[in-house]
Amino acid sequence: MAANAEKAEESQERIGFVEAFKVREIRALAVSRGASRLAMSTVSYGTMVYLATQGGTQFQISLVSAATYLSAVLFGIQGGMLADSISKRMAIFGGYVAIALMYLLLPFFAGQSISSLLVVMFLSSAVMQVVSPSLKSAVALVSKPKDVAVVATSVTIASSIAAAAGSSFLAPILIKTVGLDPLMYLAAVIMMYGAWATLRLPKTEIGEKFSVAVKQIGFREHMFSLRRTAGWFNHNRRTGALILVGAIAVSMYEAFTTLIPVYVRDVLKSDPTNAVYIFAPAGIGFLVGMYFTPTLIDTIGARKLAVGSVFIMSVSMVLFGLIEVIAPFVAPFSPLRVLGWMFDVHIPKVVLAASAIALPANFGSTAAGSAIVAYINQKVPLAQQGATFGLQEVQENVATLVLVMTLGAASGIVGPKIVFIVSPMFAFAMMCWLIVYSYRVSGQDQITMREALDELVDTSHDDEP
Repeated sequence: MAANAEKAEESQERIGFVEAFKVREIRALAVSRGASRLAMSTVSYGTMVYLATQGGTQFQISLVSAATYLSAVLFGIQGGMLADSISKRMAIFGGYVAIALMYLLLPFFAGQSISSLLVVMFLSSAVMQVVSPSLKSAVALVSKPKDVAVVATSVTIASSIAAAAGSSFLAPILIKTVGLDPLMYLAAVIMMYGAWATLRLPKTEIGEKFSVAVKQIGFREHMFSLRRTAGWFNHNRRTGALILVGAIAVSMYEAFTTLIPVYVRDVLKSDPTNAVYIFAPAGIGFLVGMYFTPTLIDTIGARKLAVGSVFIMSVSMVLFGLIEVIAPFVAPFSPLRVLGWMFDVHIPKVVLAASAIALPANFGSTAAGSAIVAYINQKVPLAQQGATFGLQEVQENVATLVLVMTLGAASGIVGPKIVFIVSPMFAFAMMCWLIVYSYRVSGQDQITMREALDELVDTSHDDEP
């Protein structure tokens, strides 16, 4: 009896954050994913800041950013299927090396034109369609089933902090001091460091040869199809609805990142490189997410956390649009006030307010991403996780592509403030329409947009796959 009780108690014990990072394989996965996010966010945001400082329009900036999402839409499903077929360790390593070579060679041969930036963004994103689902699936390789939530959150938060560092500090500082080309070269070095860390992942998984796996996939047959996506949703309603919630979170965050350089220039009346003042406090939101997300997943469930986090993000986006109205009330809560006191630096109230709003916005983004990865790791069989994460990438990037291009065009007409206010409504409307469409193509009874919204945010059966 005592032995059984001890065994039961041991089975319920969960690894903590500190203990997780002491495990060699988990630490390697966190470093690997963090390096890639640091490099790619530095390049992505650096190109946007570079174009903004050169007087580029919001549409031009959105166009360069959209190249990333277009590639994901075209190749996301095939990339997920490849991730299921080949060794995840080698998929990640090979992808990192390929992207590093792009960062090194393409700017050297093509220069800093918009067309060359489009090529870099498109091709690097295409490679990431294999790497990203491999990284997410690798969580199940380096952790025990009971530790998946903690490990997934630890890796996600570590990578999110790295991404925030790239967009918050490296990108604006490097663009302001040394320019775009040195930024690309540094990103290549960081990506190679991530490739080196990947070699420490477990070698237990044996996959197909890459050439054989590519022939088996059938890229043309698995190109993105709205009808096939709707059909998949009908057969995987619970997981599908959560993926759509994640698509809202990702698309809003990416739209926010794309709009910020021009927002800082035109609304806050500041140098676009000073966006660092808005992104700097993001690390606090990530740290809060890292600490509380596993507990929240265990307490309220992954689905409730994801839905709640998206609503937090939505409110934050609206507040960015109302920045001039709320600045006197929100600015006093900004962590940046400490810098003003310490270095006697004057920071406008609108900048302080924007930096304060960035905290809940980034917490919402991080918590939603961690919750969805943990849910899929726990509920979906490992052999199907790559394809599921690949489909997730497609959904997120379709939503982001539409949102970024639509809001980018609208920003040039009505201004970024109005765009921030309407962006959550537009994002939710897109996902609700997809649910309505899925009912239509399956021949089921038609539902209204309100009923689709209820299905999207339904958290009554959080434990169901």
